Amino acid sequence: MTKSFYLHLSASNQCSYLESNRSSSQVVVPPEDITAVDYADMLRQGFRRSGIFVYRPHCQHCQACMSLRVDVAKFVPSKRFRRVLNKNKNLTCRELPLGWEEEHFQLYMRYQAQRHQEKQDEDHTRADYKEFVLNSNVNSRLLEYRDSNNLVVMVSLIDISDDGISAVYTFYDTDNKNSLGHYGILCQIKLCHALSKPWLYLGYWVEGCHKLNYKMDYQPAEVFHRDQWIPCHQD
Repeated sequence: MTKSFYLHLSASNQCSYLESNRSSSQVVVPPEDITAVDYADMLRQGFRRSGIFVYRPHCQHCQACMSLRVDVAKFVPSKRFRRVLNKNKNLTCRELPLGWEEEHFQLYMRYQAQRHQEKQDEDHTRADYKEFVLNSNVNSRLLEYRDSNNLVVMVSLIDISDDGISAVYTFYDTDNKNSLGHYGILCQIKLCHALSKPWLYLGYWVEGCHKLNYKMDYQPAEVFHRDQWIPCHQD
């Protein structure tokens, strides 16, 4: 890192990836002092951003969470991914600064309701959305995707650093069956090419967590393990 920060160890909680485990994180403080340059160094050390907070898993008895990044220059879309690109060729994408868009928020609400299968308080969700999606101290952008009817079907929150793009969060129309999640990642790889960025950071991969296995479909990839980036793939 370019300057000294304090790493605060969070309280232990139920792990959201491995049900039988407890989890805790190192959180960089003070968060308001983190610049884009600092954040780029932190990404290379396995950290990730949520709102203004930058963190990485730091669990007493487990090291399963590993930051994963895709080697953009060597990535070649598979036949399956070429089909995904073709199915979504009617979508248009706009890169936007962080800012409130009611249409984005309503899509976020529907996505959260479908994913968590529970009724949400709209005022509370609005506050969470502003804190999580629209609050950033680094170089962050929204990628907005609209269909041929000019309806927003997907929004991706990304961070742009000196050596790559970090995929922070994506939400989309869950009734759409054209693999929008994968399409969003493929578009971010394309954007890395356009910006001459060598890496797409895809957050954490956790061996044994099936819902994260899709990240291994993007090869070649590296994971940050024991303070170094090493090649990783699943057979």
